[in-house]
Amino acid sequence: MVKVQGPVSSISASGGLGKTVIFSNNRGQAYVKRWAAPANPRTNPQKALRAITRWCSAQWSNNSAADRATWSTAPGAAATSPFNAYVSNNLTRWRNREFPTAIYPGTEILLRWASPTFVLNVQGRRLTSNIYGGTPRDNWGFAFFEMPGSGGIPPWDALIHVVYGAGPGPHLEDFGSFSPGTHYFAAIQFSLDGLTPGPTYIGRRWTKTF
Repeated sequence: MVKVQGPVSSISASGGLGKTVIFSNNRGQAYVKRWAAPANPRTNPQKALRAITRWCSAQWSNNSAADRATWSTAPGAAATSPFNAYVSNNLTRWRNREFPTAIYPGTEILLRWASPTFVLNVQGRRLTSNIYGGTPRDNWGFAFFEMPGSGGIPPWDALIHVVYGAGPGPHLEDFGSFSPGTHYFAAIQFSLDGLTPGPTYIGRRWTKTF
């Protein structure tokens, strides 16, 4: 970082010059420094939490009025709102290795789909999922993970997307932007109140090449 006096023929300057340098002022002293792209960390834990946040936020208005009403008694709802309590609680559940729930509290007793059919296809650099058939029961969603290999249990923070999965379907959705090469995926389903067989259960596995 270089101190400057009257930069670019002016008394002071701020902002950037293209993507080359940045002008700023700190306590009356002008500075110029090399431009750098803003930081936007995309570690696996951060990407997983963003996926859960997007899912919960998008589903709130789709949840039944009765299910939304249960969140009025959740911690923090009185100080903020039932919606904020719903998102906050589900982020905490995810950090505790529990799946999200549409109902407060998450009783984890409702049944998931029985024997759904999964189809996962490559479309350019994205994936298209199609889930249908079986018995819907009280299922809520299907969590997709990117695996480090073709076998084993998905790392908890390897979540990349959640697909809505209540009702009979079919549920069609495309997601992701994957780099060229071979990738491994797995899906785990969960119910409206957060029931899942746990990370040891893999609903389906795929190997896909982009």
